[in-house]
Amino acid sequence: MRISDLWIVILLFMLFYILGGGGDTEGLLAFLFGMGFLVTDIILVANSKKAQRIGDVLAQTIVIKTSVKESLHNTIFREVEEGYVPKFPEVMRISDKDLNIIKTLLSNAKNSKHHEELDLAAAKVKSYLKIETDMYPYEFLEKLLKDYNYLSVK
Repeated sequence: MRISDLWIVILLFMLFYILGGGGDTEGLLAFLFGMGFLVTDIILVANSKKAQRIGDVLAQTIVIKTSVKESLHNTIFREVEEGYVPKFPEVMRISDKDLNIIKTLLSNAKNSKHHEELDLAAAKVKSYLKIETDMYPYEFLEKLLKDYNYLSVK
């Protein structure tokens, strides 16, 4: 409900019309009503804890602005070279949400010397997918993400 945005344009046209000498009583009342609505909306935004406009209050919503720029490196996307051969096609049974968790664990493991969570995650994934491999947990989970990227676009 972006009525307040529309009101600004309408009020400007009405103001020019009234100032140009074409105003009548009904036009002036409509202008004053519109100004009252606009001022009420501005006051509401300025005084509400969540900077909600009238439409947001009525719809019980809030707008969240983020200034963080996301990149492909923050997703489960992995670059896959041409001619790549996936080793674990079972990876397609894992949800995107779980793959994001795996990606986060891999990122955390890169920045820390503690790999217990990574070892545990690799063991759980191996058990769930019924995979037998002697790959190190980090290598195994990286391979899973790469396999997923290859198989999901194939």
